Amino acid sequence: GNDIQISRAAGLDQHDFTGTFDGQGNTIKLAFGTSQNRYTDHAAVFRNTEWASSEQYAKIQNLNVNGTIYTASNVIYDAGLVAKAFGGLEISNCTSDVIINTSNQFAGGFVGYNQGKLDIVNCRSNATIYSTVNGDGTHGGFVGNHHSDELTIEGCVFTGKLLTTATNST
Repeated sequence: GNDIQISRAAGLDQHDFTGTFDGQGNTIKLAFGTSQNRYTDHAAVFRNTEWASSEQYAKIQNLNVNGTIYTASNVIYDAGLVAKAFGGLEISNCTSDVIINTSNQFAGGFVGYNQGKLDIVNCRSNATIYSTVNGDGTHGGFVGNHHSDELTIEGCVFTGKLLTTATNST
């Protein structure tokens, strides 16, 4: 029922989130690492999500996320909401106002990595991703890396920035 601040992702690789999370319009403020002390794990509100069954996808709705993420050089899959999504995920009526500072791949405004059906509906991503990756960073305003034919982004807007300081970026 209230806004909260977190500094660690919910869940473990063995315990994926499979239910419905309704933020009821509240805000989660992220505080993952600092420029001097970088976070060393997948950085997002939820570490992993997975569908409960082929008929029931994990759902995140009515949530605002803001704050800053600083990750160590070996960390991939950073995002405003979900580091890694498997099977099926629906995100609706959410905003992501995060700043992600990364030196590795797959940062996204909402999802770092997705494998399975993903629906993002009526959402706004104002994510700013600062990348020092030389070459292909594979970052995205909504999704960093998507491995499926089933992606729907509907009624959404991206107002953020994807920026690099690398000398050899694509």
